[in-house]
Amino acid sequence: MKLTASFPRIIKSHLEKNKLNHAYLLYGPGRKIKTAFEFARTILGQKLCHHPDFIILQKEEGATQIKIESVREVRRRVSLRSSGKRVVMIKKAELLSLDAANALLKTLEEPPMDTIFILTTANIREIIPTIISRCQNIGDSSWPKKWQR
Repeated sequence: MKLTASFPRIIKSHLEKNKLNHAYLLYGPGRKIKTAFEFARTILGQKLCHHPDFIILQKEEGATQIKIESVREVRRRVSLRSSGKRVVMIKKAELLSLDAANALLKTLEEPPMDTIFILTTANIREIIPTIISRCQNIGDSSWPKKWQR
């Protein structure tokens, strides 16, 4: 498993020990989405393009929020069997509607086996506290100095 210098120390440690949490919340300004993609690629061990075990949850084009229907579809997909690890990346998690956030919370409370959730947000204050408490939170002070702007 190749680790990049861009990973915060805590992620590097979890990858090196092969002891991944079921959910990570990457927050703060900067390149969190790029790191989330690198993290997912490292977990899955190959390119993400069309990878069946890589799921992206984001707002639909033209929408202002991530809707509950999208979360339900992700929950359905992660309930299916997988041949290995599966990664769900939630881009801009602050855009989850309250109903969507509560639906996601159920999955985070009882995560499917071998499924890792990676949430990204510029502002952790916009995430409901119960989701924050279910994730390994990785904020600005954990990031390499060049990204702490």
